[in-house]
Amino acid sequence: MTDQTLTTGRSLSEFTAQLASAQPAPGGGGAAALAGALAASLAAMAANVTAANPRYADRHDALATLAASCDAQRTTLLALIDADAAGFLPLQRAYAIPKDDPTRAARLADAAHTACLAPLAMLEHCEQVALLLPAVLLSGCASADSGIMDTANLNATAAGGDSSLPVVTWKMGSVWGAGNVHFTVDQRFAELVSQLTDGRFIITNYSEGELCSASQLFDFVSQGTVECGGDWGGYWSGKDTAFELLSTIMDDFTALDYYTWIYEAGGLDCYKEMYGQYNMNYFPLVTNPSESGIRSVKPITSIADMQKMKIRLGGVMAGKAAQKLGINITTVAASELYESLQRGVIDGGEFSGPKADDSLKLQEVAKYWCAPAWYQSAGVNGVMVNMDAWNKLPEEYQTAFETAARLCCGEQLSRYIYNDMTVTNKMIDEEGITVTHLNDEDWQKIRETCLQTYAEECEINPNFKMVYDSMQAYRETANNYRDWTGDYGFGFNRTEG
Repeated sequence: MTDQTLTTGRSLSEFTAQLASAQPAPGGGGAAALAGALAASLAAMAANVTAANPRYADRHDALATLAASCDAQRTTLLALIDADAAGFLPLQRAYAIPKDDPTRAARLADAAHTACLAPLAMLEHCEQVALLLPAVLLSGCASADSGIMDTANLNATAAGGDSSLPVVTWKMGSVWGAGNVHFTVDQRFAELVSQLTDGRFIITNYSEGELCSASQLFDFVSQGTVECGGDWGGYWSGKDTAFELLSTIMDDFTALDYYTWIYEAGGLDCYKEMYGQYNMNYFPLVTNPSESGIRSVKPITSIADMQKMKIRLGGVMAGKAAQKLGINITTVAASELYESLQRGVIDGGEFSGPKADDSLKLQEVAKYWCAPAWYQSAGVNGVMVNMDAWNKLPEEYQTAFETAARLCCGEQLSRYIYNDMTVTNKMIDEEGITVTHLNDEDWQKIRETCLQTYAEECEINPNFKMVYDSMQAYRETANNYRDWTGDYGFGFNRTEG
């Protein structure tokens, strides 16, 4: 670059003077990278000082590794200051291209893409620094004679208290976008893994599209391109319809039923069996309550109403049942639901529970809500793990991974239910949503059709039958209890008398 003085090798005084000047770069990106580099430097200092103290001799190697990681992040972030400036200036020049120039749009798009690369890299490396900071802190605190935090004790216990355990870094892709409530589950899980391993096992989360598309994630994890990925099994129905049963069901199988079946009645074995066929391990992260239902631009009170509409439904089995019912189902990506409803491409569609629907703001473009969701009475999201990467983990980290998943699953169940409650009230009381219901006759017809669809799939797919039989065995075990508790045990609306 000839028209811009870069920052590498310049003093802090010179850089800040540049930052304060009228020139467009360095700017906010460079300042953010500098802040990240300073944080990495402080973390490295803490690690080096602690490692030099004889009291922490048992942690010297681990601290040295952490210090080296901090130094690497510092170096990278400093380099990104110049990369950010270099990436922005072509964009500035592109904006100066005359508006009647036929090449302007393409050149602007290319320049914008280039300008985004350095800031995105900064975010990733600043996140890595943020993950290294507690690792350094806890590596020192866990050996201190005083002021030991309860979490540090928990972490040391979970990691076996063994300072010789390596620092492991994994990438975790996701089928969920960054603003999606389901992606926060992936992030919470990674946080728990770090806490339970004294900050030595670091999982960095990447939202849908950052590492690969949602449709690619299964193969990326299976092949080991990415160590693990947050998923909803229904996305893999095209590979095997059994995956759909592992993520959702068209029946009165509740989130609590899923949770109990998974951990007490053999359900987890079904996940291990199915994902194991593709070189993966699997751990549920949340059992979801029922989906919202169909959000539509016109009211739905019958099957006949749905037959007159174009409706987005997720899942192969739901599509098969809908076809039997004469309902016109179309495929629309979740990220495109809002626009598709707004433009009239579809008349109605489903995504997830009220909180997740709210994250997409579907209530803004679809004022009618047909509930409950006949195609999904409950669901499961989880994390799929490449088996080769899993087998390389120390046993202590495998235990921490399993523990984090179980903790996350229980924690998120209550969170989801409460969030769905509060968002439902907001949609009805403040946002003018009208809730409709199917009549009893049509509801019974739908239920019979769903059960018929499952029976037919059991005849042609042994894997589907294996999972469905396991779920039905649990149901048989639970039937007497459910009959005994009735509505009182499983809940009823007290406003109905």
